[in-house]
Amino acid sequence: MAVSMAGVSELPKCKYGHYTCYFFYKMCSYSYFNMRAANEGAPYTCAYVAKYRSIEGSTEEGLDQLIMPIIAAGFSLLPGVTLLISTIIRNERSVLALLEAGKVFIIFIVVLWVLGMYTIYQLTFDCRWYDDKLHGNQDACNNGATKYNAGASISIVVMVLLLAGITASSEVQRRAVRNDCISNFGD
Repeated sequence: MAVSMAGVSELPKCKYGHYTCYFFYKMCSYSYFNMRAANEGAPYTCAYVAKYRSIEGSTEEGLDQLIMPIIAAGFSLLPGVTLLISTIIRNERSVLALLEAGKVFIIFIVVLWVLGMYTIYQLTFDCRWYDDKLHGNQDACNNGATKYNAGASISIVVMVLLLAGITASSEVQRRAVRNDCISNFGD
């Protein structure tokens, strides 16, 4: 989580509509403005297209578009807490309910991590792809996106291991409850 949040804090941000949010790239092509095919004699035209230099927000340090990655990082702490609580509680019904809820929540968090990685990919594509001399933010975008993706990948692996542990623990609890019921029924 800490690595991912360090990546989010490193990403360049700007206020909506400010000139530091964009850079312009000259795109040239046949029939860019007119729809005739190139072999029909359409002129070779060029146009300047706006690309994103930074991630836009409502303030200079706004995180408006980064809500999904931040939520994914914050929620990733909860399955561990749920597993800790389930080891403390000794009531079988409560333990099984917590373990089942933990499984569902882990899957939910893994999906959030994947959506967060996709959001970071989309928001930083222009400033990572185009040359640094055009906008000056390529290092910050690359480092921030790499840190977020590294933290998310580590967290996804931990979530899968935690899911395996929760599954094994819930099966042990179910077997204990089942054996207890069978032995009580036979008495």
